Amino acid sequence: MNVTEINIKKFRHLNELTISLGERLTAIAGQNGTGKSTILGLIGHTCREKTGFKTFDNKKFATEYSEIFKFSFPEYDKDGQHNYEIIFSDGVSTSVTSYIRKQKNMRETLRLRVGKSSKGGGKIDFPVIYLGLKRLYPLAQERKVNTSNHSLSKDELQFFTKSHNKILLLQDNISSQEVKSSNKQFLAAKSEQYDAMGNSAGQDNIGQIITAIISFQRLKDYLGNEYNGGILLIDELDASMFPAAQEKLIEFLFQRSSKLELQVVFTTHSIEMIEILMASQYKHQSKVCYLHKARGTIEVAKESDLDTIIADLKAKVLKHKLEDTKIEVYLEDKEAEQFLKPLLTPELIKRTKIIDATFGAQLLITLANKRIPAFNRSIILLDGDQKSSLKKPRPSNVINLPGEDSPEIIIFNF
Repeated sequence: MNVTEINIKKFRHLNELTISLGERLTAIAGQNGTGKSTILGLIGHTCREKTGFKTFDNKKFATEYSEIFKFSFPEYDKDGQHNYEIIFSDGVSTSVTSYIRKQKNMRETLRLRVGKSSKGGGKIDFPVIYLGLKRLYPLAQERKVNTSNHSLSKDELQFFTKSHNKILLLQDNISSQEVKSSNKQFLAAKSEQYDAMGNSAGQDNIGQIITAIISFQRLKDYLGNEYNGGILLIDELDASMFPAAQEKLIEFLFQRSSKLELQVVFTTHSIEMIEILMASQYKHQSKVCYLHKARGTIEVAKESDLDTIIADLKAKVLKHKLEDTKIEVYLEDKEAEQFLKPLLTPELIKRTKIIDATFGAQLLITLANKRIPAFNRSIILLDGDQKSSLKKPRPSNVINLPGEDSPEIIIFNF
């Protein structure tokens, strides 16, 4: 079982979005402010493992949206203004909407109701682990850190050490150490040269991801034939990882997700990870959901065009798209057009689109002086006798035809 689709009717700045997830790996990418982490929260809030079996860090296989984002209630987030649906591969679906929770002697709060139950009873029986940004909090900045010997079986220890070194391209002879702080509890690498406190940020990150995988393996062993897969949500998967390690991490997650029937959904800004998923052996069971806001609203990219995604992440315009874009030119009248065309080179003629309409000098001057935004991406071309009609500073997209008179007078005099 896995999640196939998220249909968001409305959730803050996300409106009328359908997001399809891959069977094994799904990368949710996009610039900051596109709602990537919010989507992880929407998925995680609908699921929980109902036998009560605990993860390695003694927590339930469940997550709440409040671990990922907070409502701004009642100023901005309102009752009933949050609606979405999660669809699973076995045909099961559940809808979620916001409601006001009223409790005696407590102030009202805004919550998310899954299905028809306000107390979580409507959640789908599907184990989930969420690894948020807290996992990246440096141990050096924790007030209190406790370490102890690992409690792993021989097979688990071998799995941890092998996975750790393979992902990070290390050859260290390591064991593991359990670390517990106010923000996280996980397995860290320990060698003759260093212990958990000497782990790099990358080792810390990988240790927590491997720990989550071990939790799912234990759950599978516990449930036996009742095990039906699960979902691992990771915010900023690429954080603290160099490119080669990112590639090895994708390989590791794909292999483990196949063996454990896991669905791994993560957010990323990494071009390397996007390239791997879109142009490799993973693409048939993986997806890249790219969110962009080029037109002001959040949209899911309709085409899996790697060049377009990279350009958007770098906030650049693709050269071929720039070359295909024609610049609109607004003129006073037909005489101005007849005067202009012989002055342009063939290359400039290809790059421009003269608007087939007459606007008159006064209308164009008004548009230029008021700096109407819709005309900022075009050129307003006035006759030569209108140079003194423009306010200073002169708009950069307004120019004049040659000479000091109108085209008619210039041609007549000639």
